[in-house]
Amino acid sequence: MISSFDKLILFCSNHDRKLISAYANCIIELVPTNKGAKVIDFKGSYEEYLASRGAKN
Repeated sequence: MISSFDKLILFCSNHDRKLISAYANCIIELVPTNKGAKVIDFKGSYEEYLASRGAKN
């Protein structure tokens, strides 16, 4: 049902990788810095995002 929705859905999750993998096609990560936060905007799936960072699932 959610996957057929053609509008923006914003969800925040830091632990539910199944949810992220099932529905995300863009990842926005906020990384703390000394000057506030750095925004990483990645277009692609969660698995592609992890691979681009050299991380393992």
